[in-house]
Amino acid sequence: MRGASLCGRAGKIERGEQMLLGLFVVAAVVFVVAYFTYGKFMAGIYGLSDENKTPAEAMYDGVDYVPTHPAVLLGHHFSSIAGAGPITGPITAANMFGWLPTYLWCVIGSAFLGGPHDMGGLVSSMRHEGKSVGEVVDRWIGRRGKILFLLFTILTIILVVAVFLQLSANSFAADPAVAFSATLYIIMALAFGILIYRMNCPLWLMTIIMVPVIIYACWFGNENPGFSHLFSFSGNPALEYHTDAYKTTLAASAARFDNLKTAYPSVLGKYSNYGELAADAEGLKAANTELATIAAAESERKFQAAKPSDSILSSFASYKDYAAENARLRNRNMEIWRWALMVYIIAASVLPVWLLLQPRDYLASYFLYFAVIIGSVGMVMGSGHGLEVKLPAFKSFVGANGDWLWPMLFITVACGALSGFHALVGSGTTSKQIRKEKDAVLVGYGAMLIEGIVAVIAIGTIMVSGGMIGDPMNTYATGFGRFAEIVGIDPKVGKSLGLLALNSFLLTSLDTATRLGRYLIQELFNMKVDRYSATAVVVAGAMGMLLMRTHNPAGAEIPVWQALWPMFGSANQLVGALVLLGVAVWVKRALKKRNDWLMYPMWFMLITTLAALVFMIKSNLVDAKMPNYLLGGLSIVLFVLAIAVVQQAFAALGKKDA
Repeated sequence: MRGASLCGRAGKIERGEQMLLGLFVVAAVVFVVAYFTYGKFMAGIYGLSDENKTPAEAMYDGVDYVPTHPAVLLGHHFSSIAGAGPITGPITAANMFGWLPTYLWCVIGSAFLGGPHDMGGLVSSMRHEGKSVGEVVDRWIGRRGKILFLLFTILTIILVVAVFLQLSANSFAADPAVAFSATLYIIMALAFGILIYRMNCPLWLMTIIMVPVIIYACWFGNENPGFSHLFSFSGNPALEYHTDAYKTTLAASAARFDNLKTAYPSVLGKYSNYGELAADAEGLKAANTELATIAAAESERKFQAAKPSDSILSSFASYKDYAAENARLRNRNMEIWRWALMVYIIAASVLPVWLLLQPRDYLASYFLYFAVIIGSVGMVMGSGHGLEVKLPAFKSFVGANGDWLWPMLFITVACGALSGFHALVGSGTTSKQIRKEKDAVLVGYGAMLIEGIVAVIAIGTIMVSGGMIGDPMNTYATGFGRFAEIVGIDPKVGKSLGLLALNSFLLTSLDTATRLGRYLIQELFNMKVDRYSATAVVVAGAMGMLLMRTHNPAGAEIPVWQALWPMFGSANQLVGALVLLGVAVWVKRALKKRNDWLMYPMWFMLITTLAALVFMIKSNLVDAKMPNYLLGGLSIVLFVLAIAVVQQAFAALGKKDA
């Protein structure tokens, strides 16, 4: 019987490995074929020719307009558009609805919606002096459309800067090794820019010198905590990073109900299952209160038992005192890093792009490529390492929180298939650095296909994990650690590498978003605002969202950005739909070419986003016991904005051009 069980398990594991291999190979083949066929089709539509001068050449100023080697620009663009989206979005969606629909959307969306969206935003900007898609809207749809589009995207960008600033500060404070490595990135980026652009050192030589140094720094920071602790601003890193092995958390949930009932029958014994408990609101509240009391007592017991043998604990009378001081130090460290990163993004926005932003993103991209390679190996060569697929292929058309697969899957995945933020990057920083027009296929379309691979790998990490492990970032890092083990890297080091890759995604998107906000504000005022003032507006707005407080519908005090963040998914995808619409109008009116290949994706994303807004309006204003007028009201504003821009666009399509 045992032999049969082992054989059955071995067969199951083998099928899991074959599943990961098959999914990865199919995605890779689709992306390669799409790059060489659909990429060529789009290049033909746009009439890309290296004989045409790009804005980087024609408008060179050494600050924003700088002709750039395609390998460097691909690294900058890919690092900037990635963020944490192609990881957290697909993992969240797969956990809600299953890996199969998430995978299909990532592959199809990246190749035929997100890729054309990204390349279209880049090329249309390149043909309009490297200005944003707002300029394309102004020229081919109308001035009112431009103002609406820019105001909306500026507010979205400021929200992105605020959130990524907070997430980056959190990651710096949580792991000093990450803070050390990221700081080294910045210093080496400055040196790289000077060596390449002012001392004319070979790109290949600087790359093979600096990339290994940065990878070594990650290992060094993890292996030498005494050194990496120098990058903590708490004043007491020994206590701040002291392992809290005493905290006990007990709360009733569907996953833990049976175990908790067995352990604490006096608390949960009268309920047969979690559904019965959840239906009794007062009973659930009372049970969790009692469980919390038990957990606090258990934490205190563990703390007092460890205290005699741990000098760090000796100065605290109770676990409560220890935990409070630990939290205070972590918060202090985070706040100082937040201000330090604010200074960094100001510099990244106003300094010449070749000096800091571009080289930092380029160097970061190699770490991201490294992460893609490790993830690819994990997907392809899992044989003999027990990589069993535990996550269901399909769960339900309705998620556990009541969200429907359509439209929420397509909003949640975001960067893993299509993201309006990508077009803002392409038409903001990237279009000002394109050296040859045909580089737009590699940079605009190729980067999105690479991001599609990142999304597929992210899905693979939750497939082998079987579900969410805490949050999407920890789920990815844990799965990545298992993939890294296949090539001989310790899983703990692999997990740290996964977290550092995520931090690289966050920081590159943060600095690029700040610069984009500066560009958009300057365009809104017809370039009459200098780069320092425009940057100040973006950073001040972001810091305001972080420091100002408001209340959620339950009455709890929260930062403003947390109140607004649920809107980002819909706002981001709405930007994507409007970018597709703007590019489609330009292709039809200016290039006199067919635009149905842009209009079909536009209609799908527009209808999907509007449906998501309707659901959000309903849940926040109609169904909520305590209406959330902020989110409900903003959802209505976005809905009306979209309809207004679409109306103007179709009016423009009806015009006769000379």
